Amino acid sequence: MTFEQFYRDNYGKVLGYLVHRVESLATAEDIAQDVFLGLFKRWEVVESPTYYVYQSAKNRASDWWRRLNRHGGIRFAAQLNEQIIPVTMDMDRALYLDWALGVLCDSQRDMMITRYHDGFSIADAAQEYGVTEGAAKALVYRAKNRMRGVVDRAGGRA
Repeated sequence: MTFEQFYRDNYGKVLGYLVHRVESLATAEDIAQDVFLGLFKRWEVVESPTYYVYQSAKNRASDWWRRLNRHGGIRFAAQLNEQIIPVTMDMDRALYLDWALGVLCDSQRDMMITRYHDGFSIADAAQEYGVTEGAAKALVYRAKNRMRGVVDRAGGRA
């Protein structure tokens, strides 16, 4: 398979994966472009291009969250993407939940988004991240407790 064919077959899937993990389509497109550029540069040596692009996309989305939290944390309602927080949700609650997701470590945030936004079962989420079901349950449990704690301390209710 050529790089061009792989790109045509997989760009849309990777972009969809990223849109669920970052704030906007534009950000997801930027990350996807960087991921595929990295693959293009390593095409001859990468054994599993599919694994490479999804792992790179996950890592770059995590980096994006990390940078965002370092430079301000809360993303305001005008910047919230319907893909992450539905418009029908009360905006005060949406801001609290968005902020609370931002305080989680990468693995907890990824697991919460995969589990609750993407609708994966615990077993499927565990398989997606290559961990046991027990580890996935522990990540979700700890993430929920951390989110409850920060939201309660801030005066809101999750």
